[in-house]
Amino acid sequence: KEKLNDNFLKYKNSLKIINISRFTSQKDHVTLLKAFKLVNKKILSKLILIGYGSNKNKIIDFIKKNKLQNNVKIVKYITLAAIEGGVFSEIISRTCSTPPCTSD
Repeated sequence: KEKLNDNFLKYKNSLKIINISRFTSQKDHVTLLKAFKLVNKKILSKLILIGYGSNKNKIIDFIKKNKLQNNVKIVKYITLAAIEGGVFSEIISRTCSTPPCTSD
């Protein structure tokens, strides 16, 4: 299980962006990363990519080439069972520095 480091989310005054999707050409994560790089030059930002797919290595290569490792994290896709168990709510609440809200 992959976990987000607490230091990654500790900056309360940073913009936090979460993208949940398959890592495929149709989703065009490279364009997202290019835009994020521009935003991050002006505003302290963090990007969490949640997913899986054939373009994962391409995405990782882009992150490394552009030195975004400290601001972009890839988290393995979360199953519906995990979401229903409150994991997704916990990710969102920690990212936004708000209390988690879950229900059955």
